[in-house]
Amino acid sequence: MTDIFCHAWVRRIAYQVREFAGTEQDKTAIEAYKAQRWSGDLVKDERKSARPKKDSDWQSVTAGHLAASDVSIHKPVQSKRGQALAHKA
Repeated sequence: MTDIFCHAWVRRIAYQVREFAGTEQDKTAIEAYKAQRWSGDLVKDERKSARPKKDSDWQSVTAGHLAASDVSIHKPVQSKRGQALAHKA
């Protein structure tokens, strides 16, 4: 049941992450970093996700969604310190 709860929680948060994800330029920069850092050695996880099989599993799904309902992801506000760090790079 824990896997099903976690899967439901992550699915609910994934909606916010997609909105937070950034621009195509950000995605291109991330792909370049991953290629430089790991040289293409990353492998996609092909395991099957947890699936509800009985009524109590659906309770876990509902509990996971409810637990994630008040989670909020926000982009940080640019601060003077953050701008100063960016100029040093």
